[in-house]
Amino acid sequence: MLEEPFDISNAVDVWLVGQKVSPTQRKERYVRESFSHPAKMLPELAARLIRTYTKEGELVLDPMSGIGTSGVEAIWQNRNYVGIEVETQYAKLQEESLRLAESQGAEGSWNVYNRDAREGFSAETVDLICFSPPYHDAIHNQGDEIARIKRKIDSGKATPAMLSRFKNWKPESEYAGAGTRSFGYSSNGENIGHQNGDQYWRSMDHIYGKAYDALKPGGYLAVATKEQRDRKTGNLTNLYGDTVAHCQAIGFGLHQHIAAVLCKIHGDGEVIPRTSHWQRMAVKKANESERVVLLNQFEDVAVFRKPLT
Repeated sequence: MLEEPFDISNAVDVWLVGQKVSPTQRKERYVRESFSHPAKMLPELAARLIRTYTKEGELVLDPMSGIGTSGVEAIWQNRNYVGIEVETQYAKLQEESLRLAESQGAEGSWNVYNRDAREGFSAETVDLICFSPPYHDAIHNQGDEIARIKRKIDSGKATPAMLSRFKNWKPESEYAGAGTRSFGYSSNGENIGHQNGDQYWRSMDHIYGKAYDALKPGGYLAVATKEQRDRKTGNLTNLYGDTVAHCQAIGFGLHQHIAAVLCKIHGDGEVIPRTSHWQRMAVKKANESERVVLLNQFEDVAVFRKPLT
């Protein structure tokens, strides 16, 4: 479904989606408050997935839609959009960004539902389901790391960098929308980001099964994954491989593996990393312990297709 006229340079499976930083990609197109979400899909990645796998007037669904990146990019390309988001504050921010896009001239229709994606969606009505799932125990992992820093500050063992970054720590700011507080970015027990192991995969299998039912025959499911490290063993998880196995077991065919490059690459090949404070801190800590760890600068996007019959 690549846009006409066909351009072979667009038909590649390596996408440079991080040439501009995320705030620049979002500037004046999303409400400022939505920038606080800690796990946003890059607008360029969402836009390209929608442009590649749908046509104007078709329906895009994001079942774990956060602050609505897929939705804003969909309606700007004259696609119709449905977003499902369990966190009330993010569902509201999503609606605000969608209304902003409408006021700027975006023409696609949209609906946002503040509920759990495990409740399902309408059968065989959707052309593309596009989303980035939460990682195993993502909320607790984030909160655990921040809580560790807080303990160091309280015990007098914090580094100058820690003291500088967290000098204005306030207990009442727990659960802040920015996702930088000791309990992570959600206190909602229904959020799958709280789950790990078999419980996590049971929930995701349920959502992937509902996604299969919702897609038209021949429709696409695009899942953006990013590998994480097990904080106890230091080993990489295999979220991409596990996602492929679970979706194939449901009945999807693996249609495409896309490498979405998050860093900036200059014409001379120089790489400018796009990293968070937490990524840099984790890599620094690992290498100081003589365990060589590299900064992750890409996401694995698995594109599945529902059989035609």
